[in-house]
Amino acid sequence: MKLLLKNYLAKLQQTYNKIKKALTVLLVLFY
Repeated sequence: MKLLLKNYLAKLQQTYNKIKKALTVLLVLFY
């Protein structure tokens, strides 16, 4: 059970990082 949670959190972190990168790129392009 704990392993599943860890994997889930890791995926969440990766997704968050991707979104953050995309937002940063958008901000740089538009400002």
